[in-house]
Order: sequence, then C-alpha cells, then structure tokens
Amino acid sequence: MNDPEDREHKQIGCVIKNADLEIKRTMLFLLRSDGIDEVTATHGFILGYLSDNSDKDIFQRDLEAHLKIGRSSVTTVLNLMEKNGCITRSLVDKDARLRKITLTEKGRAMDLRIHKIIDRMENALLNGLSEAEKAQLFELVEKVRRNAENQRR
Repeated sequence: MNDPEDREHKQIGCVIKNADLEIKRTMLFLLRSDGIDEVTATHGFILGYLSDNSDKDIFQRDLEAHLKIGRSSVTTVLNLMEKNGCITRSLVDKDARLRKITLTEKGRAMDLRIHKIIDRMENALLNGLSEAEKAQLFELVEKVRRNAENQRR
C-alpha cells in the first residue's frame, strides 16, 4: 500500500482526472476521425448552447456565465468561430453595445455532427451498466462534485 502508483489509483481525484483525460483524448480522436479538426471543446459547448437556445437572443455575457470563463477567452473563441463561418454577430436595436450571436447553417451542421459523436461516446462510456448503475453513477459523481465545491466555502 506504500507504492505511490497503488495509492494514486485509490485517490478519487486521480481516478476522475484520469477518466476525464481519457474521455477528452477519445473525443478528440473521434472528432478528428470525423474530419472536425478546428473544433475545440469550447467551440462545441458554444455550438450546443446556441443550438439548444435558438429560440432566445444570446449574447456574449450569456456564454461567459454559462461556460464560467472570462470575457477575453470567449471573445477569442467567438472571433475564430465567426471567421470559420459557424456564427454571426449582429447589432441589437435596443443597445448598440450588444451583439446577438446566431448559429449559421455551417454551425448547425457542425453541432449535429458533434452531437452524434457525443451520443456515440456516451453510449460507449455507459456500455454494460444497468439503469440502476447509471443512476447511481450520476448520483455519486454529483455528490463528489458538490463535496469539492463545498471546500471553497
């Protein structure tokens, strides 16, 4: 039990970090296999958020709050997404400082491709788990997340 490698596999933080890393690597592999090289995880989250909220006006501040990342990071990603033709930003009549962010057809198509890959990955991750095991897994991971969050209070 004094073996550091043995101890690392018993620490929940390491297990979750390693699982997260493996999932990210596999997702990147699947995206690249589908010819989606220019998409980062943040691009995918933004595409999904815009698609899921297409009935609402979405502004940069909404993305900053949803993704919990800073203005400059979101600005950089949005500039690239606009350059790549995935989104448009348009002025709003009521406030000249605001730019409404909208998915283009290219952005919608990319979002659909990414969702198919996400669905494939989700199915692979949960393969062999019963419905009860899936529910328990989600419940336990959420408890661990809340426990980590509570350490900052």
